[in-house]
Amino acid sequence: MVWLGGTTEPQATVSGLYCVPTSNRNRLFGSRTTRRTTMFMPRLSGAVGLVGIVIAAGALPHAAPLEAAGATPAEAAGAPAGQAAPSNEPLSRAIFDRYCITCHNERLQTAGLMLDRLDVEDVAGSADVLEKVVRKLRAGQMPPEGRPRPAPAAIDAFATSLETALDRVAAADPNPGRVVSRRLNRVEYVNAIEDLLGLEVDGEALLPSDMAGFGFDNNAEVLSITPALMSRYIAAATKISRAAIGSPDNRPVMQVYRTGFERRDVR
Repeated sequence: MVWLGGTTEPQATVSGLYCVPTSNRNRLFGSRTTRRTTMFMPRLSGAVGLVGIVIAAGALPHAAPLEAAGATPAEAAGAPAGQAAPSNEPLSRAIFDRYCITCHNERLQTAGLMLDRLDVEDVAGSADVLEKVVRKLRAGQMPPEGRPRPAPAAIDAFATSLETALDRVAAADPNPGRVVSRRLNRVEYVNAIEDLLGLEVDGEALLPSDMAGFGFDNNAEVLSITPALMSRYIAAATKISRAAIGSPDNRPVMQVYRTGFERRDVR
């Protein structure tokens, strides 16, 4: 149910209350089985609500939190059957010193890594390096063939301890990245109007084309909302709301406010 303006609760005695059945399948928001969409549009206030569809529909929840309160992602996922939960003990340099620093030291700097200078206690400051180490260990690429290697169980335990430490640091200081505002693009807006009101509108005549990012015109990073674009959406919503109501008496209302002083000519 989408309210397109007016009060928050419908009133049976208020003029302008319209029930529009929607039997079409909703291509944008998912399937609807037995649902009727109630529209409440006194005069042209519904135009503002139609514009609100552009932003509100793009703000749907996307994903549930990764971890429970007070638990790291590794702890929330749980340990596999038959395997002990990851330890929270500080990392050890034993494997680094025995198998890694022969090549990855300050003198050779193989692959640009200097593990002899790595501070394993500063996980936050060494996160990028430790992430590379975990990927190489999990892929079985390090230590390389022909070089002394620890037992598979030791490699797995060491990689698990690195992952646990990295997850703990990430959970303490999460960085979701830049969150962009979301809105419907022109095609999605036209589809939403058809699903909600049963009207086929010419989106190309009403709204400008959307910018494309990485080949997609629904990329939130390029779907900005400028004052000029908002004006176009308001104008489009005005026409659409008139067509939805179908009343010849539905015209814009103008209110003039006068100031409390009279204008005097300056001599």
